[in-house]
Amino acid sequence: MFPIFAVVSNSGIMELGCLFVTPEKPNDTIWIVTGYEPNCYVEMYEVIPESTVRKFSIRLDKEQENSTKASISYEYTALSDEGEKIVSNFDKASFTEFANHFEEAINHYLTTGTMIG
Repeated sequence: MFPIFAVVSNSGIMELGCLFVTPEKPNDTIWIVTGYEPNCYVEMYEVIPESTVRKFSIRLDKEQENSTKASISYEYTALSDEGEKIVSNFDKASFTEFANHFEEAINHYLTTGTMIG
């Protein structure tokens, strides 16, 4: 789990309009929750100043009694020449690697109740 510098939220947890900042190099990352339906859907933007903006969404759909399908959408936009390099290198293989790690992390949390360190 990444440390969080600041959270702007009415409830103190994930909600529509929530904003939080995580420390990154070279710039801190700003996260903004733009869509949220508990246990069903979340959409957020990750802004890395002078680099990229990423739109990230997850939709959960119950398939069977003990099975849920997660649909993940991920969009990248460059804000600079450096960001353009990052976006152009984010290909299908990169997304597959990201999605596999995400699936592993979620399944680990659901099984153990702890985050991958």
